[in-house]
Amino acid sequence: MEKVLECDLKFFSLSEILFFFEKFKKTGKIEITYKDKKGEIFLEEGKCVHSIFLNSEGIDALYEMAQLVEGKMEFFAGVLSEKRTIYASHAVIHEEIEKRSYEIRDLKSKLPSLDTVMKKTDTPPSPELTLRKTDWKLLTLIDGERPLRRVIEESGLGLLEAYKGLVFLKEKGLIIDAEESKKATEKILKYLNTWTNELGGDLEEERKKIAESIQEMVKNDINYPALSENLIFDAEFKFKSELNLSFKDVEDIMKKLDERLKQRLEETYGKILAKKKFETIKKKIEE
Repeated sequence: MEKVLECDLKFFSLSEILFFFEKFKKTGKIEITYKDKKGEIFLEEGKCVHSIFLNSEGIDALYEMAQLVEGKMEFFAGVLSEKRTIYASHAVIHEEIEKRSYEIRDLKSKLPSLDTVMKKTDTPPSPELTLRKTDWKLLTLIDGERPLRRVIEESGLGLLEAYKGLVFLKEKGLIIDAEESKKATEKILKYLNTWTNELGGDLEEERKKIAESIQEMVKNDINYPALSENLIFDAEFKFKSELNLSFKDVEDIMKKLDERLKQRLEETYGKILAKKKFETIKKKIEE
């Protein structure tokens, strides 16, 4: 088996490589190596007839390899395959590769860097939320230690499916990165402390009463046990232990508390003054 060509996938995409072999009607085997993974593509007169990569073969294996942006390509002339699993023309293959590449780029833009370590939020999946087996598989691998790159690789899913699942889990507020969690925690504490100070004024005892009232609201009206169990007030609101909050969690919590706190303002100031006071408090929270 003679190796006649070798290149780095950083400089030539698989789509470009296949176009070259199709144009010059080459027959042989392409070997793709990425880290410890290896794939094979067999050509006859420039046409793809069979491929295998990880746990898939045929057109799906080919499409999966086409998403690799690093690794090594080697071509061995004259090697034939006993199997035939690909029948699509080069034009169809190229079009689908471009379509999937565009979709993956779009999904990737909605995620942090692949070196980011993500963790599960404290929010359990709601009964109305349906998770697929692939979503559960990804969720199991999110452990606060593995970076996203490892999660994708160890999932055994194709890139497209893995990206779809991760974006879904992130948008549903089930996974977050540590930096987001930190900022989300700071945001909810600022919200709670701003309301306490605005309603309680300069009197410590009055602020304490307001804080106790807010804690009751959190306990009775917010379906987020980790929040109510960890929330304490000692001159200001704090958390006893680290919470894994997402911005979605915080927005949902603030929306529910806004309704109750606005009622409190109306009872104290009347509707017209309460409206102005409410707008002032919201501006301070967003500063």
